[in-house]
Amino acid sequence: FSNMDILTSDIEQRAKRRIGSPRDVRDLSFVLRVLGNYLDRKAAREFTISVNPDSIKVRYDQKEERFTSQDLYDLGIRMYLRRYR
Repeated sequence: FSNMDILTSDIEQRAKRRIGSPRDVRDLSFVLRVLGNYLDRKAAREFTISVNPDSIKVRYDQKEERFTSQDLYDLGIRMYLRRYR
């Protein structure tokens, strides 16, 4: 993603976001945070992320995994629960 794409997405999401609203798995920043946390825990050195209409594919260290929206939501919930313990 270019810097302009990231900035535009951030501005759009801030405009849509309401205080206290739950994170939506379609929110790019949420998805990237969840995947980044997952890849950090796996100690991935290099990776690629591909987006399909029904899933996100992550390739890292000779492995490939697919995540559905529900998978990402569940990973995000676990990530935030670990953070607040």
